[in-house]
Amino acid sequence: MATIIMDAASEKKARLHQGKNKKKSWRKTDIKDVEEYLEDVRHQERTGGIISQKADESLFFVDKDVSKSKKRITAAERRRLRQKDQPLKCHSQLYRKGKIECPIKPNRVVKKVSDFQLERLLKRKLKKKEERTINDRIQANKDYKEKKAKYFSDRIIDYDLWNDCKKEDEEVEADPYYLKYTNKTRVK
Repeated sequence: MATIIMDAASEKKARLHQGKNKKKSWRKTDIKDVEEYLEDVRHQERTGGIISQKADESLFFVDKDVSKSKKRITAAERRRLRQKDQPLKCHSQLYRKGKIECPIKPNRVVKKVSDFQLERLLKRKLKKKEERTINDRIQANKDYKEKKAKYFSDRIIDYDLWNDCKKEDEEVEADPYYLKYTNKTRVK
């Protein structure tokens, strides 16, 4: 028996090193899977035809008996069905739990009244104090707009901050190495 095992092991080694370009080694290829497939097809033909070519109606049937299809749902299954509808516990922190409002309130939004609305308020019959507050508000709006316009007009810079002399027409010659790599010179 020991010799048989050795022979089988030596055959395996020999098969691994044989090339498939020789006709002699063609005979040694493993064709068990092909033979199994062909045997399965023959068996299907004997027992009523190939299954892949049959229609669905001949392979399956619909059970219309109500008494068998209705089964009692156990408590565990009911619990599982209920849990499907519930939100995940990891998302529980995202939802509001109580009716207590958040202690941090958002900043108060200042309601701005336009000039048009202020003028309409002035046309109504008002008390002197109300009239004075509306006029003050109109004046404050005008002052704010002027201040804002002045601020942005002052920010425009018409001169070079780092230039010692105020002459802007003067051109500075740049380093040829710098001009070469910034593509300011033409290629020769």
